[in-house]
Parts: sequence; C-alpha cells; structure tokens
Amino acid sequence: MIKYDNVSGFKTLPFYENSDLKGYYMEDLLEENLVHNKKMGFLEKNVTNIDKKSIVGINEYHGLGKKCYGFPINYDEYGVKILKKSFFSSANIIIMDELGFFERKSKKFTKEVFKILKSDKRVLGVIKKRRNEFLDGVVNLENVKVIEVTLSNRDKILDEIILEWGI
Repeated sequence: MIKYDNVSGFKTLPFYENSDLKGYYMEDLLEENLVHNKKMGFLEKNVTNIDKKSIVGINEYHGLGKKCYGFPINYDEYGVKILKKSFFSSANIIIMDELGFFERKSKKFTKEVFKILKSDKRVLGVIKKRRNEFLDGVVNLENVKVIEVTLSNRDKILDEIILEWGI
C-alpha cells in the first residue's frame, strides 16, 4: 500500500474567502505540517492562512461569470522548488496533482515536470482533460500511461497501479 512517508510532490488544493472559492494553491507533500483528513483528503484552508508564494490560480468574478487566472511565477519558483526537492528525495513516488492549463506559461516548471517524467522515478499524476501544448506533451510521452478515472472504475484504479508497478 502507498504510504504518506513514501511520497513527495505536490497537490493543488482550493482555498476560500468568506466561504467562496477564491483560488488554488500548491501544497508541498514533503512538508511536515500537512493536515490530512480521514479520506486521504486535505482540510480546506481560508485565504488568511495560505502562503502567497504557493497560490497558483485565482478566480475572479465578472458580470459574465467566473474567470480563472494562473500565476506562472509561483509555478516557476515555488513549484520548481517542490519538484526539485521531490526528485532528490528518498520518496518512492512523486505525486503531481494536478497538471492543467495554469502551468502552460510556466517554462521552468514545465521543463522540470518533463525532466521528472523522463526519469526513472515513479510518478502518479492527475492531468486535466484539456488540450494544450504542455498537456499534450505529457500525454504523448512514451513512458506515460493515462488511465481515465470514471465512476465505474475508480475503486479499481489503485489495484491496477499497484499491479503495474509491482508494489
């Protein structure tokens, strides 16, 4: 079974302001102060207790609806720091949750993602079901296997990964 002390990487999580979804931040899985709930999830954070350098996306509301904006500089600084630390850690698995459209303008971050994916490190990632040059590049790597999670297969995915990796 995969244990928390065997993983490194990041998880992208929502944060809130006055109970409204304000944006997304990146949580370093090697940090000691992670707060896990019983379902392997993470407790919601409010905007007041988020380190600004970890914020990777903000929601803004206009008369026509919601627009999401990414912060390439935070991916290129904080995100790269997490990925480099994860790459050189003793963890057996690097988690990348999630890769999406915010990252496409983050040159240093995307370069580091490809470096890790092309290495012999085991990576378990979540990838947004969208198309852009970055995501297409990830999906098209020879050593990347994409497993679409659906309601009918989601309870069997972990067993498939364990069997595939021999862990």
